[in-house]
Amino acid sequence: MKIRAGLVAELGVNLLRPWLAYRLALPHWGELGALYASAVPPIVWSLAEFARTLVLLGIAMSIVLMALGGSPRLLLMCKSMASGAIGVVFLLSLAMRRPLPFISCAQPSPVKRKVAQNASKRSGTSGHSCVDRFA
Repeated sequence: MKIRAGLVAELGVNLLRPWLAYRLALPHWGELGALYASAVPPIVWSLAEFARTLVLLGIAMSIVLMALGGSPRLLLMCKSMASGAIGVVFLLSLAMRRPLPFISCAQPSPVKRKVAQNASKRSGTSGHSCVDRFA
């Protein structure tokens, strides 16, 4: 029997990490605080799974709309709803310490950073602002 990486990750997040969080928090915060601490890893994992579900929902919505005839209006509605969902996620992220648009502009991946540096050399821009990076 082959052990899948996804199963190992699920066990780690839903079994080992809560147990470890409980053990580490018990001497400092007592039993109730340790129980709260043990709930954090599965909650974070669930939020990540929710984000994946949103992506799958968007793909499924596109397939359903294409099956309904794929008229331009339906496709435009689908794209508008996807843009609206992204906007809602960005608005909800305003409650975070560093909102998502700030994170995406402030810390590009190494590949994006290299592309931006090459583009800034060609265009003569600084390559330091978010607009310069993704233009």
